[in-house]
Amino acid sequence: SHEALAEALLVQDPGVVFGEACAKVPRSEVDELQSLFDRHDRLWESDPHPVTAHNTEYQFGVTLVVDGLMTDSHGVTRSKPVAVTMMCATDVNGWESDNVAAVVEHRTGVSSKALDNEADLYAASAWAALDQTGRKVDAVAVHFHHIRNDPPECERHFFGTDELTKAIERLQAIAARVAALHPNDATEPPATPGQWCEWCEWVHRCLQHRD
Repeated sequence: SHEALAEALLVQDPGVVFGEACAKVPRSEVDELQSLFDRHDRLWESDPHPVTAHNTEYQFGVTLVVDGLMTDSHGVTRSKPVAVTMMCATDVNGWESDNVAAVVEHRTGVSSKALDNEADLYAASAWAALDQTGRKVDAVAVHFHHIRNDPPECERHFFGTDELTKAIERLQAIAARVAALHPNDATEPPATPGQWCEWCEWVHRCLQHRD
């Protein structure tokens, strides 16, 4: 549903996308899909900070260099600078205005507010990607569209240069914790099951080996 909702923003006839999406799900789920499309349309039309979609299903990230542990080819572990790459995938990238880039994440489950630092990563990744193209922006706005909420709502995080600096500092703190994990110890970090596990493709393997 994420892909279909995003794709519908880039075509002249969203009904075609909806029809194709319906053909891929059981008939018992068509009404549910229709409800998501309707809620999605209402939210886009009522958003006080409308986004012009540019592309969808886009993956990008940031690489941060922090102090950490590395093991060399001789098996010796030393403290060294470590590059930690954080990746994310957005549903929609676009623009609020000529100088304000936008990232939109669709939440199609019964959702709460965004996870800590999630908006930070989207904003830093978008800023870095635009900087690589030479496109200068004044800010990045991150929209979390909670489609199942009643009514559907947009949770918006705005990152100017000051907010971006603070976001990168928070991401660096996370990267430092990652870089400090022993590279030869597969039990680090200790498992902390939670809501975030729902989106991890390794959740079953992780729980199996750590119970």
